[in-house]
Amino acid sequence: REALSALRAAAHLPPAERACAHAVLLRRYAATLAGPQTVRERDAAWLARLDTLFATDFFTQGGGRLYGAALYRPIDSQNIAALEADLGGLLRRGRSRP
Repeated sequence: REALSALRAAAHLPPAERACAHAVLLRRYAATLAGPQTVRERDAAWLARLDTLFATDFFTQGGGRLYGAALYRPIDSQNIAALEADLGGLLRRGRSRP
């Protein structure tokens, strides 16, 4: 619920700030579910961790790649809105049980 609330709160931000807010909420979400060591993961390992937590390939193969190194590239409002919708769906679905 906290993650969904943070996602909604970020909706009014400009695209780059919005993407950063999403990245922060994903770090918090992962740390809560998989432990604090996840905050040190980077790049492909981080995206793979997210895919595992959400039982998806959205982060390694889809639009969620933005939350890796692509986070530091220009982001347009259409892309971030679509990613936000996808991320919201994943958060509502909840964590998979491995």
